[in-house]
Amino acid sequence: MTKEDVIKRKEEFLESIKDLPEEERKERINNFNKELDKLINQIEGSIKVYETEVKRELLNKDGELSKEEQISLGKSILGCSDNSNTQIIDLDEKFPNINAVYVCVKDRGGNAVIVNSNKEYLTATSAVNFERHVEEFKNGRRTNN
Repeated sequence: MTKEDVIKRKEEFLESIKDLPEEERKERINNFNKELDKLINQIEGSIKVYETEVKRELLNKDGELSKEEQISLGKSILGCSDNSNTQIIDLDEKFPNINAVYVCVKDRGGNAVIVNSNKEYLTATSAVNFERHVEEFKNGRRTNN
């Protein structure tokens, strides 16, 4: 179910109760919102479990990570889904031999992580700009070491 499906369902629901007395309408809307909150909590819980499993699996993998695996690990560290608005930069293009990717979540305040093929990573908040983040990583700073 997509966000658009939920919005459409809510619009249909509101249309279906528009002629009910105000008190009954309020009660049904309240019940609808409670059910929607339960569903959102279940989805968020499932996402957290999945992210934890992905992170654990990739960190325990033998050998080096591929670029795709680096990106997946970065997204799981940041707690974002494949639908999140992310910026991904292959740092090898700008910095030869770094063998890392930069993942930034644009719709969650701009937190970012750099992940290399050896499963080392450095997280940063939006207060740290791209250049400083990369420089700290190149200088050996890591979150997980």
